[in-house]
Amino acid sequence: MAGSRERRTTRSLLLLLGVFGVILVMGAALYLISKSPSPDGERLTSSSANSGSVSGTTQSAQTPAVNVKVGVAQLGSLEPAIQSEGAAAAYRDVTLRTSVEGAFDKPIVRLGEKVKKDQIIAKIDDESYRQAITETRAALEGAKAEEARARAGIERARLEKIQANLEVPRAQRMLRQGIMSKQKADQKQLASRIADRQFEAALLEARAARARIEMHQSRLKRANDDLARVQIRAPFDGLVLEELAEAGSMLAAGEGVLRIGDLSTVEVSAFVSELDLKRLSVGSEVKVSFEALPDREWKGILTLISPEIDPESRKASVTITVPNEDGLVTSGMLAQVELAPPGEPRPLVPASALEISAQAMRPQTRPQATPAAEEGSISGATSASAPTRGERAVVYVPVRQPDGSFVATQREVIIGKRTKDSGENDSSERVEILEGLRPGETVITGASGNLRAGMRVRPQR
Repeated sequence: MAGSRERRTTRSLLLLLGVFGVILVMGAALYLISKSPSPDGERLTSSSANSGSVSGTTQSAQTPAVNVKVGVAQLGSLEPAIQSEGAAAAYRDVTLRTSVEGAFDKPIVRLGEKVKKDQIIAKIDDESYRQAITETRAALEGAKAEEARARAGIERARLEKIQANLEVPRAQRMLRQGIMSKQKADQKQLASRIADRQFEAALLEARAARARIEMHQSRLKRANDDLARVQIRAPFDGLVLEELAEAGSMLAAGEGVLRIGDLSTVEVSAFVSELDLKRLSVGSEVKVSFEALPDREWKGILTLISPEIDPESRKASVTITVPNEDGLVTSGMLAQVELAPPGEPRPLVPASALEISAQAMRPQTRPQATPAAEEGSISGATSASAPTRGERAVVYVPVRQPDGSFVATQREVIIGKRTKDSGENDSSERVEILEGLRPGETVITGASGNLRAGMRVRPQR
């Protein structure tokens, strides 16, 4: 058993010696190959990148460099702030109108003055209304006196009716006994009927007197109400914003007298593009500033987003509520609002700097004297299949070598949003880089020929 163990040990040592020998032979062969010139007199060398490893081997210094266009990854956001302009208005704004006609007295409060709820702030001349009350009260007292007389008349008519009705059966008995003539009995019968009619008339007169009393009571109530309405009261605490009538002018019922507003809170109305509505939500905080008050910023709340979009401007109206306890903001002030802040700033590169990672990250197992056009070539435009948000892609970064030359290096990145450039060249597209690139780094955006990792390049802006 010991001999078997020794034999296995011997075989293992021989196998290890064989492996080491093969490695030494392959290393020597590779060294000789690297020292020997290539068929076209060129020699391939390797170089490390200053900001990352170079993918693949670089071309010989004798290989002409490819002219490339470069750009700088600039820090910015493709989601700008949503801003608009609007005007401030009182949270509550009402026009006070007279409900009675008459001459307008001098206003009790004037333009710009503060008012309190239920405070009398204006009135209509009340002389005619007081006269109407006096006359109506006199008419009411007369109607009450008529009713009293009518009720007294009812009582007399009732007694007369009872007496006349009792005489009729007595006269009939006396007629049957021959004591009273038929003519006399008929007179008793007629007197009874007249008494009935007089009683009914007295009742009607009393009812008419009651109706006149109720009519004059109604008129008196209406006259008192009219007298109360000549006084115009403030419906809430506020400020006089406008005077609508001149003292002494005759006003019809319904005409405006004063306009007051509640400026403890103001509302700013603005308009927003339909393309930005998806970024807004009711209840969100809004930054508000006013041109007339440049040294201060207010925080408002987005309280309304109109469900309708103007067909011409393609914008929807929004309303922002802004606290104004100190009363600095007045109605009509021009406001600037920031409804949504800009997105997080990230490195931005032209879309022409990108290639789909499935093509750009294809493994390259050996150096090639002539790079294949299908492997990472660009010519100032993106590849046919543009990467989408969150997808991996590559950009080429020119890396300076110790001899001062530049080599194209692949850098894997994750992209974010894409958008048209908002500058003069609005036909170009920019791409947000989420990972893999820092602001200020240079990327290749176009090349005069096919481009692949490891090639010598000559950057041009």
